[in-house]
Amino acid sequence: MADIINNMPIGQIFMPANKSIEDEFYDEVLSSIENNKLGITSIKENDIFSLGKEIAFEVLHIDNNEPSDRNNASIVIELTYGEQQYLFMGDSEKAVEDKLLNSGSLEDIDVLKVGHHGSNTSTTEQFMDKVLPEISVISVQEGRYEDVPNEDIIKRLESKNSLVYRTDIDGTIWLTSHGITNNITTIKELNLNGANKVGLVRTYFNSMFFLIFIINNTIN
Repeated sequence: MADIINNMPIGQIFMPANKSIEDEFYDEVLSSIENNKLGITSIKENDIFSLGKEIAFEVLHIDNNEPSDRNNASIVIELTYGEQQYLFMGDSEKAVEDKLLNSGSLEDIDVLKVGHHGSNTSTTEQFMDKVLPEISVISVQEGRYEDVPNEDIIKRLESKNSLVYRTDIDGTIWLTSHGITNNITTIKELNLNGANKVGLVRTYFNSMFFLIFIINNTIN
């Protein structure tokens, strides 16, 4: 995350307001924000943000207190663009999924950014029965975690007829949409087709998930 902040243009950063987390990764992110003279925008559940007239983000979950569990402090966002709906679960686990199920916040979606790198602490059967994504994306560094993504979670996603993409296998993943359908391109596919990934994405972004929305024939 610090690499992204240091090397990509950023307009706004949304983060939980808690300050007591002691973690090297978290400290690096906060230092990068400060060094780049960026501010953190305070948000709360049910806030809605717009990108132009066609894209809306709704905050389904955030913990602005001082949680003992950093994963469940993650921001959960539902993004709507045209006919397509995208759900970003961050590192949230079963407790957050249950909360969203009980509140009635969840619905059938098109694309799921799978929670907690595909760990078995997230993506329960009940959760999947509700959201039923056509595409599921797992963001995980190859070899960093043991048993992540979890094979039972992969099988659960596939049993719901969800097309699964993983950054540890597919590399960088680009999802492009006009708001009607979604098109996926991966570094793995580009390499197989003989394309040179240099110039498309810097090498330290070779296991990321990018969304590109095409609005009025322009890329945003």
